Amino acid sequence: MKTKFYSLILSAVLTLFAFSPLFNNYAQAISCESGFVADSSGTICLPSQANTAGGPQNISQLILRGINILLAIAATLAILYLIIGGYQYITSAGNEEAAKKGQTTVVNALIGIAIIVLSFTIVTLVSRTVSGAPGTTGPFF
Repeated sequence: MKTKFYSLILSAVLTLFAFSPLFNNYAQAISCESGFVADSSGTICLPSQANTAGGPQNISQLILRGINILLAIAATLAILYLIIGGYQYITSAGNEEAAKKGQTTVVNALIGIAIIVLSFTIVTLVSRTVSGAPGTTGPFF
């Protein structure tokens, strides 16, 4: 039981670490290159509407979009398994074998969600670093 608690704490800390680039309060306003516009906070450059109207502009954008779709499907399935495991655990009615099966499903779903979140973060960081998109400078770039 103690090990599972520590695993849950570790998962929560890793999730916070994964989303830490979103809390970049010390970023400075930037000027964007042609084809990009600054977001409302002025800290990151985003493609202008004219630049994104036709879908992906190159093969790397197409691959990135495909990876993001696959990660979204995986996250949906992991959440579904989390719900199923919780239902199995709640409806075990004192049956230790059924309770153990539900508990195992929940733990595996949480591990899957942590892996998916970290995978999304890694893919995003690598794609921004490799593409050299303007406005991606910060503590992790």
